[in-house]
Amino acid sequence: LGPHMAESTSPKTGERLVTLASDDRSFEFHLKPDAIATVVFAEVNKPDSGKTLRIIRMLREDDGPICSLILADGGDDEAVSWYKAMTIRYGYEVRSGDA
Repeated sequence: LGPHMAESTSPKTGERLVTLASDDRSFEFHLKPDAIATVVFAEVNKPDSGKTLRIIRMLREDDGPICSLILADGGDDEAVSWYKAMTIRYGYEVRSGDA
């Protein structure tokens, strides 16, 4: 998502925020980590294209989606290695407080 990460508190709600940003800050992704109850790692093979999607789903307590991050084949080998290392370290599902 970007090489820059910062933690802060929302001035509106007082909730914790994590911001991930690109080098030039033209792209930012804001996440409320306390809202995440479960993180699920999934691999989906797409037979029509021959590609594999590696998906990280962040879910609320009621299993409703917060966001999904998708890494498609044909990208950075380093990113695929990072994804595989995450599944080896944490398994395919991590509940809040397990990590």
